[in-house]
Amino acid sequence: MLLYLEYESKRKPIHLYINSTGDLENNKIVNLNGISDVISIVDVINYISSDVYTYCLGKAYGISCMLACSGKKGYRFSLKNSSFCLKQSYSVIPFNQATNIEIQNKEIMNTKKKVIEIIAKNTEKDQTIISEILERDRYFNANEAVDFNLVDYILEKE
Repeated sequence: MLLYLEYESKRKPIHLYINSTGDLENNKIVNLNGISDVISIVDVINYISSDVYTYCLGKAYGISCMLACSGKKGYRFSLKNSSFCLKQSYSVIPFNQATNIEIQNKEIMNTKKKVIEIIAKNTEKDQTIISEILERDRYFNANEAVDFNLVDYILEKE
């Protein structure tokens, strides 16, 4: 969709509205495909020449928080009562041969590294800080999200 919108007009910004529990809904375990899907969206945001404005309209939890902070700097918005959560995503390695478990574990660690790099870049924080935060759930209200550089502005009526 982002590629199509850019094709339609490279001069118009693309508005991305986020209200998602990400991978936190009902404490479900997501597989790496879900996380990789969001990383792919971030790659497209960085690839296209159109600016992408992000808007948090309620929740941006887990991997959707990474998406919310990936918009164009200065154009990442939140409603005043929105909430954010940085959290390490979980993945289950099914019973398998030891060599396959090792391969899957390596992929999980590579994906975690990518998530840390993306969030660190977009929040202008050190990767070590992001890595430490992702070890436990870290919730932010809209003001805290601005202070942490997850978003730039809180939208309010004038």
